[in-house]
Amino acid sequence: MNKVKRDFSGFAKLRKQLHDLQTYKAEVGLFEDTAFRKPGRGEIGDNPSLGFQHEFGNPDTNLPERSFLRMPLMTQMGEMLKFDWLRRIRMTGVKSAVKLLGVMGEETVQEAFATGGFGQWPALKPRTIQRKGSSRILIDSAQLRKAVTSRVI
Repeated sequence: MNKVKRDFSGFAKLRKQLHDLQTYKAEVGLFEDTAFRKPGRGEIGDNPSLGFQHEFGNPDTNLPERSFLRMPLMTQMGEMLKFDWLRRIRMTGVKSAVKLLGVMGEETVQEAFATGGFGQWPALKPRTIQRKGSSRILIDSAQLRKAVTSRVI
């Protein structure tokens, strides 16, 4: 008669990793250390304020909503979750895996800037294109785009 041998040696490590997953969070956005921008004449002076205007729109200035954080991250989350996270956690630890998730979020936001919000952002008005000399949406000086970063808390 064969005996079944149970091996629970990895259980304690798994339990700690599951706990750590609740401890760490990845944030993607505009933070205090990337808040500064060199404003042009009559422009908003910090990236979070400018980002807020674009993220939610501003009916007072006829600025349409062009979500460069929420929309890209929410629509691409499924792709990010396809990654082999369990393997990554086993190889590098939870904090490192969460940091990678933040970097993947940054890349997703940059892709949105490059593609006009995956083709979903409202097009610029001809008057705006003429004023700025470009049809690139949300990119004048690229200060806002360069300010997007991630952190693990």
